[in-house]
Formats: sequence, structure tokens, C-alpha cells
Amino acid sequence: MRACHHARAMSILRRRREERQAPVVEGDGASAGEAVSLVAEGVVAEGTIKALRETGTVLAGHPEMQIELIVAPDEGEPYRATVTQVLSRRVLDEFQPGAVVPLRVSPEDPQVLMIA
Repeated sequence: MRACHHARAMSILRRRREERQAPVVEGDGASAGEAVSLVAEGVVAEGTIKALRETGTVLAGHPEMQIELIVAPDEGEPYRATVTQVLSRRVLDEFQPGAVVPLRVSPEDPQVLMIA
């Protein structure tokens, strides 16, 4: 097995193990003001989408989505979180269960996060 395939397989196995152990963190993600702060000061992390659903709100033709994630910070244990965020219709197909997305997480409060 090539090194890149081995690393990818190990990453998938690690994420599956983390998902079973991940505590739940409830939150609605970042407000508009927090989003600006997160872009500048947020900790970079990855999130794996577990589920998503439309909230019924549409802004400028783009749906607001509630997205359930497993957050995998570089430091610390993975955890479950829910973020509510408007997604462009152009990229909506990319946001499906199992997709890995870049995140910005507040260093003070892991409930405050956004998809970057």
C-alpha cells in the first residue's frame, strides 16, 4: 500500500474510533460578530459532517443549514457539535454526510465555531 493510501486509511479508522468516543457539545455556532473574530483568531480544525438539514430560513437565496459535526481539533479530544450556518447553493452538494470540512473554533469556547 502506498504511503498516502496508508495514511488516508489510518485517518479514516481514527475518525471512526473518535466518533464512537466523542462527547456532545451543543451550540448554534458563531454569530456574525463572532465569525469575524474566528477568522482572525480561531483555531483551525477539521470537522466530519454527520448530518445536515435545512432550518427553513433563506438568506439572499441561500439556505440556512443545521450541520451536525464531529470536530477533530489538532490538540485535544474530538467532540460532537452542531453549527447553524448559511451555505451557498453553489457548494451545497459538497456538504454531505462523511465530507470533511475546515473549521475555525473559538479558543475559549468549543461551542463557538464556523465552517471556514
